[in-house]
Amino acid sequence: VFVWLAAAITAVFRGMVDVIEAFRAVAIAASLGSLWFVVRLVGRVRPQRQAYAAAMIGLNPVVLFHTVGGGHVDVLVMLAVAAAIYFVATQRELPATVALTVGALVKISAAVPLALLIAYVIARAEPTRRWKVAGAHVGTAVGIAFLAAVPFMQRSNPTLDMVELVQHGSWIAPPALVERLQVSVNRPIRTLSRGNQQKVGMVAALLARPELVMLDEPMA
Repeated sequence: VFVWLAAAITAVFRGMVDVIEAFRAVAIAASLGSLWFVVRLVGRVRPQRQAYAAAMIGLNPVVLFHTVGGGHVDVLVMLAVAAAIYFVATQRELPATVALTVGALVKISAAVPLALLIAYVIARAEPTRRWKVAGAHVGTAVGIAFLAAVPFMQRSNPTLDMVELVQHGSWIAPPALVERLQVSVNRPIRTLSRGNQQKVGMVAALLARPELVMLDEPMA
């Protein structure tokens, strides 16, 4: 999808500065779309925190100066994730799968929440409908990916370098990611760093949904 976007921008704009500004415009639009989904979602579940949620996204310096200012594709992934969360919260799981599939076609890291979403939807379905639900969501994701890849199909490289990507040394590559998850799941808490032990403790405390939480310099 990002290849299509880049091709469209470079076909319209010829100058380097114009191309950069076009990517920034796309990033601005995607950030505004993400903000819209977040505000709508928070407005449904906790209206009193709507302004705070808007400020966390709209006034976040990382989003404003790094992501939007730099015209990064990460903001498109952010839009896909925000849209998917909103759709799941409003019980529209199939559009959520569509959003995350498009996000994964922009940047492969979005495939992780996509896989988690499909597993979540299948687990929530009635046992008699799980195969049907799995087929609908997996088929939708595969179909969108196939349509996006059809124009690039070729005999010399039929996998479009997907095999090379799987073997890539990045931490997000599937083999490395699975290995890191296995190590993290089986690792005793006492062997974690002090900061990570504090994070685990905070998560364990919040799982019980306490009415009051007293924290001493939680961000230190």
